Amino acid sequence: MRFGDSIRRDVVGERLKVTNVDETLDEAAWEIFKKYADQDFSFVDCTSSAWLRQHPDSEVFAFDEDFLWMGFTPFQG
Repeated sequence: MRFGDSIRRDVVGERLKVTNVDETLDEAAWEIFKKYADQDFSFVDCTSSAWLRQHPDSEVFAFDEDFLWMGFTPFQG
């Protein structure tokens, strides 16, 4: 709950940006999902990956190694 509250505060404070999925992002995510069908990636992970590929200056904050496997460097804090 504290983590979720801090994210909501940061969004309000404009430190974080909430992005809604549009058709282009959804299609890119679907292509990644199909490409890695042999892996256990969620569609949400694939959507995040597609967004990150469109915004290469962004950092990944994740609790699993899926993004490492996809070639992203996680946020180091």
